[in-house]
Amino acid sequence: MSTSVTESTSKDVVLKDDTDVLKWTLDNAASLGSTRVFLVHFFPPINHIPTPAGRLTMSQLNEDQVRLYVNEESNKRSNLLQKYVNLCNDAKVTVETMLIETNCTSKLILDLIPALSITHLVIGIKRHSRCAAACASYFISPTNFRD
Repeated sequence: MSTSVTESTSKDVVLKDDTDVLKWTLDNAASLGSTRVFLVHFFPPINHIPTPAGRLTMSQLNEDQVRLYVNEESNKRSNLLQKYVNLCNDAKVTVETMLIETNCTSKLILDLIPALSITHLVIGIKRHSRCAAACASYFISPTNFRD
């Protein structure tokens, strides 16, 4: 992952979930060569692992079983992000990915804004999310953090 700082005239965009949101961002908020898109995927810490005997805590399984499950989940996340990376590459926009394990998504988003010098934030919400309808109007367009 590159940590280079972009020129002050560039737009940095962060988004979460949903290819439609990424497509909208690439069409409306991103410009060739001057935009970095940060694809940030937040996921909860793994506390339980599904097994034929039910969901068991990590301490109830041996190291190999835990490692296998964690690797499978990591591969799923990487594969999920790859389609988003491909969309950015096709649009010739610089893309960086972050996989962050947390139960506190909102705080980490707020922490990422100054840490990455984010100037526009676009967030996608899963369609089946309970809060999608309530939050949708808030996240429709990019927010400029320089104002």
